[in-house]
Amino acid sequence: MKNHPWTTASLVVVALAATLPSLPGAAADGKPGDRSGAVRVIKEKPADATGLQRLSEAVLASKPLAYWRMHGKEGAVAVDTSPNGNNGTYEKGASPYSPGGKADNLNGGRMWARLKLPADTYSVECWFWNETPHHVRLVTGYMFSRGSDGEKSVAGDHLGIGGTHSATGKLFVFNGNKRNEVITGSTQLVPRTWNHVVMVRQKNEVAVYLNGHTEPEIQGRLAVTYKPDSAKIFIGGRSDNFANLFGRMDEVALYDRALTPKEAKAHFDAAGVTLVEGPKQAAAVRVAKDGETEHFWYRLAPADPYIDSQRDNKAFAFRKGVILLSEDNGKTWPHTKEFPNAKNITFSCILKNGNVLFATRTKLYLSTDNLKTYKQITVKDQKGRDYLPHTPRDPNQPGWYFHPLDGVHTWDVDGREMLVWGNYCNVLGGPVPINIYYSTDQGQTVKIAYSFGHNPGHHDRDAKTGRPLGDPDNPVICRHIHSVAYNPAEKAFYACTGDHTRGNRHECHWLRGVYDRRDDTWSWKVLVSSTSNSRYKSGGINFVDGKVYWAADANGKAPFDRGIFRCNPADLADPSKQTMLFNPKYPVALMIIEDGVILAGHIALESPFRTGIMFSPDMGKTWAQYDLKEFGKRTAVRFHRKNRDGWFRVDLRTGWVTPNEVLFIKPK
Repeated sequence: MKNHPWTTASLVVVALAATLPSLPGAAADGKPGDRSGAVRVIKEKPADATGLQRLSEAVLASKPLAYWRMHGKEGAVAVDTSPNGNNGTYEKGASPYSPGGKADNLNGGRMWARLKLPADTYSVECWFWNETPHHVRLVTGYMFSRGSDGEKSVAGDHLGIGGTHSATGKLFVFNGNKRNEVITGSTQLVPRTWNHVVMVRQKNEVAVYLNGHTEPEIQGRLAVTYKPDSAKIFIGGRSDNFANLFGRMDEVALYDRALTPKEAKAHFDAAGVTLVEGPKQAAAVRVAKDGETEHFWYRLAPADPYIDSQRDNKAFAFRKGVILLSEDNGKTWPHTKEFPNAKNITFSCILKNGNVLFATRTKLYLSTDNLKTYKQITVKDQKGRDYLPHTPRDPNQPGWYFHPLDGVHTWDVDGREMLVWGNYCNVLGGPVPINIYYSTDQGQTVKIAYSFGHNPGHHDRDAKTGRPLGDPDNPVICRHIHSVAYNPAEKAFYACTGDHTRGNRHECHWLRGVYDRRDDTWSWKVLVSSTSNSRYKSGGINFVDGKVYWAADANGKAPFDRGIFRCNPADLADPSKQTMLFNPKYPVALMIIEDGVILAGHIALESPFRTGIMFSPDMGKTWAQYDLKEFGKRTAVRFHRKNRDGWFRVDLRTGWVTPNEVLFIKPK
């Protein structure tokens, strides 16, 4: 069995040592009901001083060997509040939790401690909040592990939540690769809810109690596989760092004896929580997908958090109410910050000095300190005035001011990094003006490089002032910007737009812009204006060795002037001097070129491919097309440069613009 969920190496089929039958219907003590998909969840975990004190007193009365509350500003040390002084250590990606807060304290890292434990009898209890949907990872996450750090056979006790492979959304205990035994629970947990769990080992018997029930959630034989003198335990992850938990944990206590069911219930009751009926859990599970072709490997990113951008070893992501920053390509997320409007993030860029510029639908923000803080950035127009969003007629449709469809937005210009991008808009979210934006100071200031004119076909007027959207003095109109790129040979930027022709006014243009750093001014020229059934309705502009490459998505009536093209920039307006490198027969959305590899995607709505990917390993001399059918009908856009591990990041979108999954592709 490939990709064994309990281990990263074993290919042995799992033998379920014992499982517990489904729990009975709802009773007076609030146990889970037997209705399909029904489960009772903790409404809220009290964070007031009285409640926390009451819980602490109950736990300490049971005389734990160690009690890590994991609260406050503990720094790298997890303080043991028992009299025994068994402090723990937070690794990168782990930190204390603030009771009542919304920020996770476990983002791929662990807390560990070394202490003397009996060989075959002990107990551990904790409160946990899992952020990851159960259909995303093979194992959703591990909360507790006893074993040797990094040992490949992972001999030990490992308590976790099942994922796509087995025990989906249910608790399980695994004892390592050699014995390869697992015992599982029956309750379907609900992501993003608090749970209290107590695991008790007595020789070769293991019991797990969930949310105050005196009837075990898990009970069965499970051989001891760790060494008798095993003294290291891990909170929030497994001993080999596989499938660590993303979420929250606190109030962790370890005992050198078997905790009784009565004590487990007393500790739960002391927290003063209330169980209520939770949402019905879907039975269908989406399988995690990865694979390879002759030319590349590919893997689907976890759905949560949504990885929006990457650079070198860093990745920026978001989930509900939180933004995150990784320094190891998404393996851990040590930097997090509450951001209530995270669900509306439409753009982000990690800059060379580490700054992160990101945007919601109408506002820009900058963090200069790894998300410890962020501030709003007000855009300046060409005259240096504040450029403020318009008042929409529909407040729920303010538009996408900063959303791009391409993925490369930074370039080295005369030894300094410039950020330049344009907004792809007026499809979803409401009407907005179309602009090319830029920054020369790592996002501290953002200005408009070019503003297109008012387009009656797509634009509204400001609901408050009545002013038309767009530059009223610019006759050049478009629907949105497809791509912006820099040609270092000319020290010039190029942009292309879409989509159609309205009356005698084209929306498809190619523009060339030159920036004067001394005067902080731009000079722009329209090079080509054309209909939608032409190679100039395009995107994915790239420059290599002075040549311009682009991908065309011409549409209208056949025959179509589409494909992947190359020419000298001076010949851009003359099709007779251009070379078609490849004709995929179907419209191409976006494209990226890096290290001799060309990667592009089909527009799903007009292609028989489910998820069409084009690949050339040799700058367009040879080509292959692949249909990654398992992802459904998706369009590949927003190709980001490879990270330090060699993976391109790609958006997979429904239609061509609605965000869905993130795919990583690594050339062979």
